Amino acid sequence: LEEPEDSAIRVTGDTLYTSATTFEDLNISQDLLKGLYVEMNFKAPSKIQAVSLPMILTEPFKNLVAQAHNGSGKTTCFVLGMLSRVDPKRKAPQALCICPTRELAIQNRGVLLEMGQYTGITSVCAVPMDSTK
Repeated sequence: LEEPEDSAIRVTGDTLYTSATTFEDLNISQDLLKGLYVEMNFKAPSKIQAVSLPMILTEPFKNLVAQAHNGSGKTTCFVLGMLSRVDPKRKAPQALCICPTRELAIQNRGVLLEMGQYTGITSVCAVPMDSTK
């Protein structure tokens, strides 16, 4: 991903978090790392990922509002946060992603399937596929 020259990250409020320079800095599972590197061909976190993922993945978990350009890696942040909290051994619903559009729901599931390829985690996308209904 190419970052626009004028892209600046601003964090407000008190924070104990540091940026991640590699995905290994995030202490996520080897299965998720393999999904990021092998399936998604990532090399290193983008700016939005480097700043937001430590907040998303570190307790105490809090709400986060993040804004970045299209193609900057926001979906990866969201999906990685969700997958990192799911226990693959527990065969029951553990996460729910509510999206405002069918297209976004399908996109999020696609990223989830790629990133979670080696985790054994399953997912369902519950959207009507006939756009006339």
